[in-house]
Amino acid sequence: MAATIYLHWTATGYDWIRPGHYHRIIGGDGRVHRLHALTADL
Repeated sequence: MAATIYLHWTATGYDWIRPGHYHRIIGGDGRVHRLHALTADL
């Protein structure tokens, strides 16, 4: 089975990095911010 990736555009500024809403956020500079374990229910 092929892996599935879900992307969601938040329509926020490029520097918006807030825990509690998303497992991963890609910042405006391209860095991936790992905010929560992928097994965590948010």
